[in-house]
This record gives sequence, C-alpha cells and structure tokens, in this order.
Amino acid sequence: MSNEGALPELVLHGRRGVARLTKNAVLLDRSGIRSTIPLRAVETVRVSGARQRTAEIVLTSDSAQADAAAVYAIRSSSAEAVAAFAHVVNSAIPERDEAERRFDGAVLVKTSASPPVVKERRWSPRERAVGGVFAGVFVLGLVLPGLRGHGELMRVWAAAFAAFLAGCAVAHGTWNALVVWWVLRRRGITVVGTYVDFEYGSTDDSPGTRVYAFTDVTGAAHEYRGDGRIVSRDPDRIEITYDPARPERAIGRKGPWVKTLHVLAWLFLGVPVTIATAAYLLIYFAAALFGA
Repeated sequence: MSNEGALPELVLHGRRGVARLTKNAVLLDRSGIRSTIPLRAVETVRVSGARQRTAEIVLTSDSAQADAAAVYAIRSSSAEAVAAFAHVVNSAIPERDEAERRFDGAVLVKTSASPPVVKERRWSPRERAVGGVFAGVFVLGLVLPGLRGHGELMRVWAAAFAAFLAGCAVAHGTWNALVVWWVLRRRGITVVGTYVDFEYGSTDDSPGTRVYAFTDVTGAAHEYRGDGRIVSRDPDRIEITYDPARPERAIGRKGPWVKTLHVLAWLFLGVPVTIATAAYLLIYFAAALFGA
C-alpha cells in the first residue's frame, strides 16, 4: 500500500530547477515551466551520474522497450539529497501488481507556468535607521529653503531627490568596494567554496543566485552568494576570499579581465558619481542656508 497519508513534503534543489514531492505528485519547476507528475504515473526514481547527483523520474510506459519510457531528470549538487529524494518518492509510489498492464504515464503529466516566487522582504534595524536619516535629510532640504521663501529651490530638491538617492547608493557601493578590497588584501584568506543551493529571484525575470558553502579557520560553516573563479574546471567549486575577523565579508575571486572591468567601473563611474553627489549636497545646502 502507499503511505501517501503520512507523506512529508520533500524538496530537491537542482542546478536548473526544483523538484517538490507533495501528497499525490512530484512538482518539477524548470525554466519557468512546472511539470506536475502524478505518483501513479511514476515507475521509479533512479539515481544516475558519475557522482550520483542526478535523480531520474522514470514514467510508466505501455511499451515493451526499456528506453521508451519518458524520463524527467534533475541534477543536484548533493548526492545525499538525491538519494533521499529517490528513496522517499519510491516509497510513496502506489504498489502495483507485477502482472498489471502498464499505461503511458506521460499522458498524465500536466505542464503549466511556474508560480512566481514571492519573498517577504523585511527591513533590518540598520536599514530602518538609514531610511530615517534620508527621510530627515529630505525634510530638512525642504524646510531650510522654505523658511527663506525659496520655493524654486524646494522644487529642485524634490525633483532631484531620487537621483540624489541613486548617487548615494553608488557612493556606498564604491566605498564598500574600496573597504572590502583593502581589508581582504591585508588579511583575507582564500578557501574553496562548494555549491550547495540555488536561490530563485522574486520574479521570473530575476536570474537567481548561486549559494556556496565554505569553512573558516575555526571550522565554522558560512555561505556566500554570488560567483567566482572556478577551481579545476569544476563549476561546483569556486575560490572565495573572506575576512577572518568578519567571515560574512567575503567575495568570490575573479579572473584578470573581470578585475580590470571592476577597477574601470570604480574609477570612471563610482568615484565621479560619489564626488558629484557630495558636491550637489554641499552646494544645495549652502544655497538653502546662505543664498539670497
């Protein structure tokens, strides 16, 4: 008998998709398409690949040929996760009589667009504090010229504030890149990170982020989200440099061409925008305070 009633939900994260086992079916989301595979249409789930990291969902078939059955494959970075997924799904498949005539399971598979992934976004205390500071700056930029009757200056401030915020974001990124580069150059430690997961974006157009795990000098495990230089042509391993004092401050090591592009962007975009943003703030408040 099937143990569907006690079946827990199981999720297998693959490199290009996600497979979810529900009470009556396996939901396979890949490239924005969801395939709903009923358990009664599954013949077996087998583990394949040189490293046993691929789960192949083999559908039932009414053909006598072994290779006629449809197969849905999903490759993961964890052989243990693949083995567990295959075991649980195989345990959930309804038992069949060996003499029972098989049907074509592919006709039961339904495809549809994958539902969008909505991630709840909560502001951290630091983000709330920064938001409060900018709200105060905005109000101050209106009050000061307002007290002097400079309505035109107030309109300029309100119209340009969004551009000012964008400039502040670029300035913050530029400063942060400089700090990270300086700190990691002085005391950074480079280790190998191993691919463990893939986080999908909040919309279908979002590219998503690869997640890598690495261990610091104390043996504690950490995660890095991003990319980096591949180790030994293995896409599951990259070089990660982290700050031993703050392991969450980590970057993926890049090749020489990528480093050159980053330096050029820092010099010809980040620095000029930072200077222009600071100059605009000083000139505006000088005009608001001392202008005629």
